Amino acid sequence: MPNPQPQSSLSTLSRRAFLKWSAAGATLTASTSFLEGCASQPTAIRPEGQATLPSDQATVFEALAPVILDRDAVETRGISQAIDAGIGSFGPINEAQFGELLGLLTLSPTRALVGGLWSDWPNADKEDLSDFLNGWRNSSLGLLNAGYGALVKITASVYYGDARHFGDSGYPGPPAHALQGLPQFQKETAA
Repeated sequence: MPNPQPQSSLSTLSRRAFLKWSAAGATLTASTSFLEGCASQPTAIRPEGQATLPSDQATVFEALAPVILDRDAVETRGISQAIDAGIGSFGPINEAQFGELLGLLTLSPTRALVGGLWSDWPNADKEDLSDFLNGWRNSSLGLLNAGYGALVKITASVYYGDARHFGDSGYPGPPAHALQGLPQFQKETAA
């Protein structure tokens, strides 16, 4: 009778490691979904011009904006209001997904699990916030990369899209012929 070949310890270890990581990932996903679901509020239709970004979610941007923009002083209240208006223009589905991301980041256990940030947003120091952003940017998980991109893009777009900050990005502003020929620019300059 042929003697069955014993499995190498490498294949057993690989299978075992795979099963352990799969179980850990499933547990993390389930607990994160559960905790995020506990924190999220149903998304209501946003009335025109009305802010809906809760204050605990606004603190995420107020803490991250100086790090994202590499500025010591940023008008955080103004930027969180502008971000709120930007989120409102995403449409209901994207707005709900962005709300889920922010809900995940405002809940302490999920923020610590997925971001490694143990302190609350207002109490986090610049180095911890920078480590959080770099961790998400360099993550091998596409969802974390997408979260990083969403946070950075909306913050930078709102800040540099404000006419007061055009010069900070090297943009001199719209050309004179555009200001004279396009009604939407005339509204902005009149205000």
